[in-house]
Amino acid sequence: MQPPIHKASPFIPLTRGRSAYLTRRYSERKEAAEQLAAGVKLTAI
Repeated sequence: MQPPIHKASPFIPLTRGRSAYLTRRYSERKEAAEQLAAGVKLTAI
């Protein structure tokens, strides 16, 4: 008898190599984007 496959098994390959992005909070990414935009002084298209 084989052990059951974990429910997350199909999801694991999708997240491999993306841990830095997935573990950063949305607010941190948003702040970084705002700082970059302020530094580049982007204008609305």
